[in-house]
Amino acid sequence: MKRIVLTALDYGTAFGVDRAIRALLADNRLTAVGCIAASDRWPREYLPLRDQVETVARRTRVGLTLVLSRPYAPISDPAREALGPRFPAPRFYSLRAPLGLLPNMALKAEIEAQLDRFQDYYGHPPAFIALADGLDGNAGVAKLVVEVMAERYREDWPDFLFREPERLRSRLLARRIRKLGGDTNREAVTLPMVEDPKALHRFFWRGLEGRRDGTSVWCVPAQADEHLRSLATRAEIAGRESQFAYLDSPDFLLALTEKDIFLF
Repeated sequence: MKRIVLTALDYGTAFGVDRAIRALLADNRLTAVGCIAASDRWPREYLPLRDQVETVARRTRVGLTLVLSRPYAPISDPAREALGPRFPAPRFYSLRAPLGLLPNMALKAEIEAQLDRFQDYYGHPPAFIALADGLDGNAGVAKLVVEVMAERYREDWPDFLFREPERLRSRLLARRIRKLGGDTNREAVTLPMVEDPKALHRFFWRGLEGRRDGTSVWCVPAQADEHLRSLATRAEIAGRESQFAYLDSPDFLLALTEKDIFLF
């Protein structure tokens, strides 16, 4: 038996994304959800998620996906003063972090504000923390998140989820997190964004071979809506809808059964 953590990290992106995630949760077809508390939708969408999580038989891990880049806006005053009314593109961090030019105090205030906003609405701390747009691979940004976690959580740390935990930078930071009392995912793989359901079926048949128990599997299921269409390309939307259709289908359950895969 192989256990996987099937995870969607973008709850709050658009109503079509949120509906798809809740539908999969209702059928016990997701095991972890990352929420974008900085989203304008979070105050409206947290309650349907919490209600859904409380009704499913499987224990669902609900965490926070930190956003520090477009198209989102800072929710803390220090970040607005340092970065403006909208977050910069991810390239801003890749250029400035190596030179030590990140607005560290403003970013830490923003991280704190998003943690507070998640907990104020959802009612308890996140089970895990992830960074959107691959910023967990930016050592300067990721270290700020760990510093905030170390100051905020003396015990019962949320896990820190790396998009690519096998990378050297990720492994080095993971070692530090564990020394401080936290934990991280050890391995991760991404469900393909393709229109062909047969390719998704092949992924669960062959794509997890050789992966360790407890591997994170990232997915982005969605039902297209007007807001999502303004954010994503047609190909991306088609891939998202295909993922949702497959994960919601009998073929997905068949693949899990035949390959002895357990959602964990």
